[in-house]
Amino acid sequence: MTSRDKITLALLVLMSVFLFADQRIMLAILPGISKEYNIDAKMLGFIGSAFTLAGALMSMGLSWFTDRISRKMLLIIVVAVGKIPCFLT
Repeated sequence: MTSRDKITLALLVLMSVFLFADQRIMLAILPGISKEYNIDAKMLGFIGSAFTLAGALMSMGLSWFTDRISRKMLLIIVVAVGKIPCFLT
């Protein structure tokens, strides 16, 4: 493995950590959301389900692009679009 390959791998791992951190943090922050906004457990379930459903729908939509554009370009687009809301919060 060349040094360039190692750097590429490290950047991909770091990118994956940041991409999935916001998805996994939902479970940890739900109790705080519940208290702050006075939301019951049923509504929290709907919030978590909506978050998961949105991700599933996006994945199905993105699968159409995998046959039409390069994987590298698709990765760049998904990371850019997926991280803009995270950077704004």
